[in-house]
Amino acid sequence: MYKEFYNAVNFNLTYLTLTLLLAFSTPLSWKFSKVVIITIFIIWILEVDYRKYFDRLKESAFMLILFAFILFQFSTLLWTTDLSLAVTSLRYYTFWLIIPILAVALKKEQVPTIITAFLAGMFVSEVVAYGMFFEFWTYNGHGADYPSPFMHHIAYSIFMAFTAIILLNRIYASHYSLKEKLFMGLFFITVTGNLFISQGRAGQLAFAIAILLTGFLHFRLRIKTLLLSFTLMIALFFTAYSISPMFEKRVSMAAYDVQQVFKGDLDSS
Repeated sequence: MYKEFYNAVNFNLTYLTLTLLLAFSTPLSWKFSKVVIITIFIIWILEVDYRKYFDRLKESAFMLILFAFILFQFSTLLWTTDLSLAVTSLRYYTFWLIIPILAVALKKEQVPTIITAFLAGMFVSEVVAYGMFFEFWTYNGHGADYPSPFMHHIAYSIFMAFTAIILLNRIYASHYSLKEKLFMGLFFITVTGNLFISQGRAGQLAFAIAILLTGFLHFRLRIKTLLLSFTLMIALFFTAYSISPMFEKRVSMAAYDVQQVFKGDLDSS
């Protein structure tokens, strides 16, 4: 009976469908995303073809580094001073184990579609965030004071920085039409604006570094590339500082935190 089930199921299509759901829902609902992740684990257990996964994964340096990182994180339980907090924090790393499963189960040509599904989820999230910022509506009791609708502002800023860099990479790519690039350019501008009206300095810093790296990846390490990347980064940050009171406030807080560090006070972000 199981053999009939195994032969009847198109595992690649099942993994692809679930991954598309996961990519779209991750910016919108962590609870739903957890359900999808658990479902993927269940499908993997039912598939049973573990040797295929282990043979492929042991050849991947990236996957070996990922496993080593997760193992190190769990080894910190040996010296933590707050076991309860440590276990709560570490449970999220168990979801990282889905990465090697999908790396083997999915095909390379399916990745752009999955990324597009993620961008679609971020687009929905961004519409809600802008609606909060311009006070068209509130979400969970927040409006313009906290325009991070579905997750903590630090995580949301990282997601927006990641989205902006994906869009920038697609704009640089040669296989998209002019119409598609115009839409992605507009999306990039709105995501960047959203990033700088949020409270997440981590995402803003990640965004600045990623702009430099993206320029180097596409145009190689040249003086011209370096100057253009720095010019773009400075222009974006200067514009954001000039028009976004929230960004100006967060920059001032960052400067204050640095001053406190030099005074020996390390109890701040």
